[in-house]
Amino acid sequence: MQGVSHTTVSLALKNSPQISAALRSEIQALALKMGYSPNSAASALSNFKQDSQTKSIHSSIAWLNAWRLPANLRKFCEFDAYWTGLEESVRPSGYRLEEFIIDESVSLQRLAKILHVRNIQGIVIPPQQDFVADDWAAFPWNDFSVVRIGRSMTAVSSHLVGPDHATNTILAFHEIQQRGYQRIGFIGINQTTHMGTGGLLQVNAQVPAARRVTPLLCEKPLGADDHQLIASWLLHEKPDAILCDQIMVPVLLAKLGVRVPEDVALAAMGISEGSAGAGIDQNGLEIGEAAGAVLLALIRANDRGIPLVPKETLLSGKWVDGPSMPICKNSPAD
Repeated sequence: MQGVSHTTVSLALKNSPQISAALRSEIQALALKMGYSPNSAASALSNFKQDSQTKSIHSSIAWLNAWRLPANLRKFCEFDAYWTGLEESVRPSGYRLEEFIIDESVSLQRLAKILHVRNIQGIVIPPQQDFVADDWAAFPWNDFSVVRIGRSMTAVSSHLVGPDHATNTILAFHEIQQRGYQRIGFIGINQTTHMGTGGLLQVNAQVPAARRVTPLLCEKPLGADDHQLIASWLLHEKPDAILCDQIMVPVLLAKLGVRVPEDVALAAMGISEGSAGAGIDQNGLEIGEAAGAVLLALIRANDRGIPLVPKETLLSGKWVDGPSMPICKNSPAD
């Protein structure tokens, strides 16, 4: 093709936005006519070389924070681990992770203009809790590569990376059973987006009806005044062990005079928040790293916008022993 450099041809075949859409189409059509097909081995080697060399910082990845109290986002150890893992994942490719706060002074529409001016192409949406209302659907998602961490942001159906709550729930339940506990209760939030409930239903179906404990599923996170709710549930269900995803549970148990583990053993779905000494380590750093890898792949492929078929990358956690879940005194293993 006369008047076109090798570099231009190479960029066009990589579908680079640096080349106009019309010229890309012309070059790609001509290449197809000539029987061109990508060399997968060469492409893999090229990507390896790019990934194995730390580059100087040339752009940012946007981390969106729409919390009403933005400082609270990374006070959660798990969410802070997402940030750290993500930051370490994108830095070798020449990106810094930068937080953008959505509030009354910076709406989503204004944020879009800022990101365009700064040529920021990648967006990560971390877990959002009590977030600022805005027209998320009206944001120009087609201009950006987007990844969500977790399921709390339901208004944006982008690709997703997060913990495998169902698998983690099954793992925790089995570990508690192996320590000899017979009546295992679950305290969590009743949300359709909370996938751990599916795992709970699966394991509970295998428990004899006489030992099955009805879970305490709340409509919102437990507060300091919800001890009577816990008290009524304990009185009715009489669990000998509790698996929870609510950080207030040990506080409420102590308020009721219930001792852990003497009166009831306790495990947490996320031990990083310190609600129990035993439970699931959700591998927050690895989740952040995986989110960075997915986003970098989208950016390199010039894959923008909300996909027709969102893909999910779910990482399993691991069980961690602790004093809040000792071997049951009535267990044969004791």
